Amino acid sequence: MNSSMNRVFLKVFCLLGCFLFLQQASANQKLLCNSDDVNKYLEKHQLKHLQIETKKSRKWAKNYFEILSSEKNNILPKNKKKFKTSITATFTNGLKCSFKAKIRINGDWKDHVKNAPSLIASLDVKLNTGNIDSVVKFKLLLPHTRNADNEIFVTSLLRQLGFISPKTYYVPTIFNGVEYTYLFQEKAQKEMLESYQLREGPILVGDERFTWLETDQFSLDHRLGLARLANKNWANKGLVSLKISQHAVSLLNNAYLDFMARSFTNNKAKIGKPPKGWLLDTAILANNSDYAKKINDQFFATMIALQATHGLRPHNRKFYYDPIYKHLLPIYYDGNSNILDAEQTILDPDFLPNDTLGVKGVITSIQTIDKPKLFEQLSMSGVKISLNKIDEVLNRMERTLDKLLKLKLNKQVADIKSYFSKYRDTDKLLAFSGKSALEIILCDLSLSHCKNERHNIADYASILSGRYKNHKGQHYLYLGTDKSAYLRGELFHQTKDTKQNIQVIENQTRLITYDSIEVKIDREKRIIHLSPNNPLGRVLIVGGSMKNWRIIFEGVSNTGAAASQRFNEHLITGCLTLLDIHLENIGITSNKSSCEDSVNLIRASGNLKSIKINYAMSDALDIDFSDLSIERIIVTNAGNDCMDVSAGNYRIGEAMLVNCNDKGVSVGEQSQATISHADIRRSNIGIAAKDSSRIQVEFAKFQDVITCFTATRKKQEFWGSKITLQEKLCEKGQNYQQQGSLIEVQQ
Repeated sequence: MNSSMNRVFLKVFCLLGCFLFLQQASANQKLLCNSDDVNKYLEKHQLKHLQIETKKSRKWAKNYFEILSSEKNNILPKNKKKFKTSITATFTNGLKCSFKAKIRINGDWKDHVKNAPSLIASLDVKLNTGNIDSVVKFKLLLPHTRNADNEIFVTSLLRQLGFISPKTYYVPTIFNGVEYTYLFQEKAQKEMLESYQLREGPILVGDERFTWLETDQFSLDHRLGLARLANKNWANKGLVSLKISQHAVSLLNNAYLDFMARSFTNNKAKIGKPPKGWLLDTAILANNSDYAKKINDQFFATMIALQATHGLRPHNRKFYYDPIYKHLLPIYYDGNSNILDAEQTILDPDFLPNDTLGVKGVITSIQTIDKPKLFEQLSMSGVKISLNKIDEVLNRMERTLDKLLKLKLNKQVADIKSYFSKYRDTDKLLAFSGKSALEIILCDLSLSHCKNERHNIADYASILSGRYKNHKGQHYLYLGTDKSAYLRGELFHQTKDTKQNIQVIENQTRLITYDSIEVKIDREKRIIHLSPNNPLGRVLIVGGSMKNWRIIFEGVSNTGAAASQRFNEHLITGCLTLLDIHLENIGITSNKSSCEDSVNLIRASGNLKSIKINYAMSDALDIDFSDLSIERIIVTNAGNDCMDVSAGNYRIGEAMLVNCNDKGVSVGEQSQATISHADIRRSNIGIAAKDSSRIQVEFAKFQDVITCFTATRKKQEFWGSKITLQEKLCEKGQNYQQQGSLIEVQQ
């Protein structure tokens, strides 16, 4: 078969593949809504009302009354069965959609079924189709279980201060014919992380397997309360994400073991009674990061000032582990605050920070907070409050923080050496990472008997998530990656990467290389030459700002060994990655890259003069969570997309994209993009908008492109997309718009 026939066959094959993919996507993404106006989906709107109907209402009622009639004070696991449900959501702009979902009763205690109309309970909800405010999993809580207005105030204030905090607001609901106003709160999931411009990664929580006492349902036992991985499925994706998850759980268990050793050694605290000093050491959580320590210190101080210390108890804590920076960031959960109701804040001696830097930072933040913005957010969330009341609460918080500054804070020193050896629980085993990727070292609590076990990825992920028992019914407590450190009585630590090298460029901007890479920096000409010696070489340029630099990455191959996952153990997908950086008049050139992304920009701002990429194994240019202007982009020969941008604002002057194996330009995840001039040749799809994104195209020409424009919805947490053209730029039949998306020509 000659080359021309090959090309024809390839076009036909790709055309069929694209058609089948788009048809399948359309079938999977159809929603039952009352409007075909794409702008209704893309414009800003808020949830106004919910109607919920369970498929088996009699079984729901039976389950409900079993809980009420039980002699237990808590809700038993057997009563948390899931029910198929239809949910109709009405939004403030008139949009009305019906979703399939599954619900179950939520909560530990029976207050989640009491003090509400009959058959009404707190709910845990998972939408099977569609989303509400880009949320797929959420809780509908009886307001009194979270102190009603107080929970909305706390979550709103924390969000405005920049902490990871769930969207929380009132929503009038009709549940199986009964009217009730619920407290809507999103769950800590991938979607929430991405709304804070964080890549999906490990989410960790306190492990409550051994916390609740059978003899007294209101007493807690924290002696064996370590941390666990909450999103097991992420660790289960492959060996790289599993290794990242191991490091995450290991780091957080540093802090939990330190807490337990301080609280329970020599019987300082009794079973069923709360320990003294609930503080997790923020220095351990930060893992030598000044930024992360500041965030954790300020979160701690803010929670004290908000009277939300219930959310500081280790078994209630939630964290995000950032694999790039290798530190833990706090996620708000269940503070049980009464800040709006109390006349003064009482300092709890069990919750005192170990330094005052965080306290001072919070005082400054409170003094400069945008009060009208907070008022508007609270009003939109259903809280009736005045600006004077907001002033009063913020002033009271500031007075509380001033008191903290005057206290003498003494940090306790913990001795963790063989902490578990004093316990005789034969149904619990300690687990450490072994030498190979899927190996664990398994020991009894005294470490007198140890053995090696090998597990598959799924079982290992279950061990990290605190959900694994062996055939004898024994629980595994994963402590960390370093057994020898525990034997020495030292805290676990992240293993230093001997293949990492760090150089400072300018303005607090660091250049970090992984594996063997030759770096040449000409500071006079402002040129950086990067030459990896093998396909595994990665470069990260992070922090600060760069102006008038040219960066040249010259790879060794555009093939390389196939990676097990699209990112490495630092969650880096690019051969050249620029992260958390401001750019001015920057030029980037890449040749022969062997990574998922040749060039990846994350949380970048500013402008680039040019980006030139030749021979990319997969995506050539990938940009996430950024606000950028790029004068000129030239890409030739990309194994996947020539240009892929998401979750940001992008302004492209000129783009010449040749030999893109999939798409020339892909814009997704609520992005706004403008393209002045695009020249796209030999690509399956020219310009693609997806997932609540909008693209404005002034001019584009296509050569040997199967489909010029596509507008679709791919991910459940988003709606459709829209492309606006200045003029008709493609022949009839060469565009595709999915139901709920639009390609329009401005007149």
